[in-house]
Amino acid sequence: MPQRKRARRLSPVVLLVGLLTLISTGRAVAGPAPDPSGTLPPVSAGASTPIPSAAPAPSHWEFRTTPYLWLSNASADVSADGEDVHASVCAIDVLRDLRFGFMNLFEARHDRFLLLVDTFYARLQIDESIGPIVRSFGPRTINQGPVQIDIPLVDVLIGPVKINTTSNTTFVDAKMGYRLLSRTLSGSGVPPNSLDRRDLVVDLLAGARYWYLRTTTEVEIPPIQVPGFNIQASIPAFEDIMLPSRPIFPGFMPPSIHVRGVTFGGLDRKSTVTSNWADPLLGMRVRVDLPKRFSVTALGDVGGFGIGSASQVTWQGIGLLGYRMSNRWTSLAGYRALGVNRDGVNLVLHGPMLGMSYRF
Repeated sequence: MPQRKRARRLSPVVLLVGLLTLISTGRAVAGPAPDPSGTLPPVSAGASTPIPSAAPAPSHWEFRTTPYLWLSNASADVSADGEDVHASVCAIDVLRDLRFGFMNLFEARHDRFLLLVDTFYARLQIDESIGPIVRSFGPRTINQGPVQIDIPLVDVLIGPVKINTTSNTTFVDAKMGYRLLSRTLSGSGVPPNSLDRRDLVVDLLAGARYWYLRTTTEVEIPPIQVPGFNIQASIPAFEDIMLPSRPIFPGFMPPSIHVRGVTFGGLDRKSTVTSNWADPLLGMRVRVDLPKRFSVTALGDVGGFGIGSASQVTWQGIGLLGYRMSNRWTSLAGYRALGVNRDGVNLVLHGPMLGMSYRF
């Protein structure tokens, strides 16, 4: 689960589009085919008739969408305007704290060229309560000259203090790529759409990851009520002040003073921190098909490089084990780690992920 503040201009997206395709055509030379009907005029020896080359195969588009669930540990530290806001959620608490989420990887491929768009949004809410807390004041005795003032014990109830943290993490990862290697491992006799077909593919990727973090922290303290109490004053020295025959005011005891209770207004403070930026990326993806319909996919990227408002560094690593259920459906399970380090923001997300991929 990384938040929340903001806004900064986007850095230019660095995209790799590298790309020339070579299409060649040829001519074949052949003699005229015999005419069974004998109606065609004869062709002189040595003459040739050009035959047009076969038309190229139509362009092939392939699309794939993969909704997934990423049960990540999330830790976000954001500093802005002299305030530090921290929000963290461990993997076992993600489902409890997740209020809304959307996670999907879309892929479009045309021959050797491809586009990957990974969209992630998670809204986490953490509610904490502290207290109530009882603070005691007194008892205390104050001596002012001949006067002695006794203040009794007073208990003041504070709280409960409620702290609500809402973390919104959004990133859109868009990359363009080129299929550098595509090799069949299952032999030439296996059809392309067979579930038993095994391939090795290597894709070079380049693009950008756009981030939007928003962390809101709200602290609520109810009004604090200080109860009323009595202050008792006494003048012990009066007993020593004597006239010639008797003390002044024998047994004199000043009346007690009642202090009325008072209520201090509570605190309801809301702080919001936002950040947004884009990181250029370079990466690679490798997929190896295994026997019995299994496959292993590894994807990694690195970027940021401190360009413009981009991160000093950002990185990602994904490892997935897939199982082809049919020609269209593939189930996926694996682990993902993603980190970003930039001024004011330190975010790390990592944890297991599950997904289901559909090809069309």
